[in-house]
Amino acid sequence: MADSNNGNCRSIVWEFFSRQKTNGNRIIDICKIGTCKLPVQCPTGATTGLYAHLRAAHPKAHKECVARNEENRKRKLAEQELKNENKKQSKADDLFNKKAHWSSSHPNAIAITNSVGRMLALDMLPYDFVEGRGFKELMKLMEPQYLVPSRTTFSRSVVPELYCSVKQKTANEIYRDFEDIPSYSFTTDLWTSRAQDPFIYFRLSYVSPEFELKTFALENKPFPGEHTGESILESLDKTIDNWELPRTVPIYALRDNGSNMKSAMNLLQSLYDLSCFDHTLQLTINDAVSEINGMKTVFYSKSRRIVSHYHHSCQATQNLHREQKRLGKKLAEGYHTILAPFEQASRELSGKNYPTLSMKIPALHGLNQQLQRFINNPSHKGCGVLIARKLKLKLDRRFPQLISALPDAACTFLDPQYKSIFFSEQQQATVVESLHQYSKEFRSHGSTGVGGGGHCASSDRDTNLIQGTSASDGAPAPAFGSAGPGSGPGRTSAATSKPSSLWDDFDSMLTTATANRMLPVDDAASVQEEVRMYMIEPPIGRNANVLNWWKVNHHRLPKLSRIARALLAIPATSVNLERLISTSSNIVTRRRCNLLSEHVAELTYIHENL
Repeated sequence: MADSNNGNCRSIVWEFFSRQKTNGNRIIDICKIGTCKLPVQCPTGATTGLYAHLRAAHPKAHKECVARNEENRKRKLAEQELKNENKKQSKADDLFNKKAHWSSSHPNAIAITNSVGRMLALDMLPYDFVEGRGFKELMKLMEPQYLVPSRTTFSRSVVPELYCSVKQKTANEIYRDFEDIPSYSFTTDLWTSRAQDPFIYFRLSYVSPEFELKTFALENKPFPGEHTGESILESLDKTIDNWELPRTVPIYALRDNGSNMKSAMNLLQSLYDLSCFDHTLQLTINDAVSEINGMKTVFYSKSRRIVSHYHHSCQATQNLHREQKRLGKKLAEGYHTILAPFEQASRELSGKNYPTLSMKIPALHGLNQQLQRFINNPSHKGCGVLIARKLKLKLDRRFPQLISALPDAACTFLDPQYKSIFFSEQQQATVVESLHQYSKEFRSHGSTGVGGGGHCASSDRDTNLIQGTSASDGAPAPAFGSAGPGSGPGRTSAATSKPSSLWDDFDSMLTTATANRMLPVDDAASVQEEVRMYMIEPPIGRNANVLNWWKVNHHRLPKLSRIARALLAIPATSVNLERLISTSSNIVTRRRCNLLSEHVAELTYIHENL
C-alpha cells in the first residue's frame, strides 16, 4: 500500500488517521494510535466512521478530538464576527472619507458643469472631450464628489443654456447703449463649412455713449437655400427685427464685392452700402498683375511651384536659406518693397479696438506716395517699376474721388489725428456742409441719409485725392500717386534708403500742419461754430486714442461728437467678420464634420461674445 495525503482534510480527527491506497487503488484510513493500525473505510471522505472508531476503541482520544474541534469552532466564529465588524467599520469610514457624489442639482456641481461648458466653447473643444479618460481622471483628483455629465448633456442642455444666457447679456448691453445711439453698422458675409452647411454672419458695431467702440457677433445662423440678394436681405431684416434694433437711425452695411451682396444692399434703400477696403485692395493688386504679360504666371504658377518644392524638401529649404544669407536678401525683394505698404495698410485697417474708416483716405494717400517713390527711384527698373505704375493706376480706378466720398471724408475729418490735413479749403467746406446734414439726420433719427436719397454705395461714388489741393496753404495737393516732398521726377527720396512706412508722408505733413485754419463763421450755425473750435487745435498725432479725445471734448463739441460717434463706429474692412468665420472653421474640423449646424452657431456665438 502507498501513503496518500489527506488532501483538504481540516477536521482534528484526521490527526489520528492516515489515508493509504491499496494495490487495487482502494482508499482506506489506518488508525495511527499506538499499535491499533485498524483500517477504517471512508470512501466518501466523511469523518463519521472515524469518530465511531475513536469512540469505541480510543475513548480518551475521542474526548480530546471533540474538545479540540469545539475550541476551533468557537475561535473561527469569533474571527468571523471580528472580520464582519471590521468590514462594517470600513464601509462606514469610506462613506465618511469619500462622501457620496453630488447630484446634478447641487450648487457646486452646477458651477463646475457650467465652467466646463464655457471651456468647451472658449477653447473650441469637441463635446466628447468630457468623456475622455484624462479629463475624468483630472476631475476625480480635483473634486471626487463631482460626477462628469455625458457629452449629450453638454450638447443638449449646458451649452444651449449658456448660449441663451450670453445672448441675453449681450442684448441687455446693446439695449442699454441704444437708448441714445446716433447710428450703427453691420458687417455681413457668407460661409460654407466642411460639411457643406451654409451660414450667414452679421457683426454689429457702434460707439457707446461712453465713447467705447463695441462690436458683437450678432448672428451666425444656418442659411439654407439659394444665396440671392433677396434672401440675404430677408435674413438681414429678420436679424434687425429679432434683436429689436431701431430703424429710425442710419444703418451702415459693410460687405465684400460679391454680386449677391451688392444686390442685397441695392434692394434696401434705407441702408448705407459700403464695400470692404481689403477686398477692394486685393482686387486692385489682381487687376495690376493680370495686365502685365507673364506676371500672373510668375506670381501664381511659378511661385506656387517654388513654394511647393521647398515645402516638401528639407535639404532644398536649407540650401535656400543659405543662399539668401549669402546674398543678404530674399527672392523677389523688389516685389516685396512694392507690396509691403499694401500689407501694412490691410493689417492696420483691420483692427478691432479702434476706428478704422477714418484711416482709409490717409492709407490710400500713403500707398500712392510709396508707389511714386518706387517709380522715381532710378535704381528701380524693369518689371518692378511696371507693376508699381499699374498698381498706382488701378488704385485710382478702384478708389475714384475718395476725398469727396461720404462717409469716408467726414469720418477722416472728425478723426483728431488727421482733421483737415488731406483736404483743401474747398474740400473742407464741402465736408463741413455734409456735417450740417449729418447733424440734422442724427438728431432727428431720420431714415434717409446724406447723398443718394438715403442710399450711398461708396464703391460707386468714392473720389480720389488727385483732384484735391493741399490742406495747409491752398496750393495744389499731391495726388495719391504723385510725388510728395523730396520725391520729384528723377529724384530719389531719402525715405528709400531705409524701410519705408505707409505713414511716412503723414508724419511729415503733421509737422507742418497749422493749428488756426478756420472757415468763415456764420454765428447762427452751431455746427460750424463747433468746427471752428475743433480746428483751433492742431491734430493730436498718430497712435493717439481717438475715442478718448472725443470723450474728453464731447461737452464742448456736442454736435460733432455725436456725428463722430456715428461715423467712427463704421469699420473699414470685414476682417473682424472673417475672424468670426475662422472661429466656426476651427470648430468644424475634420473630426467634427457631423456637428449640427445649430451647435456650430451656438459655440461660435459663445466663443466670440463670452
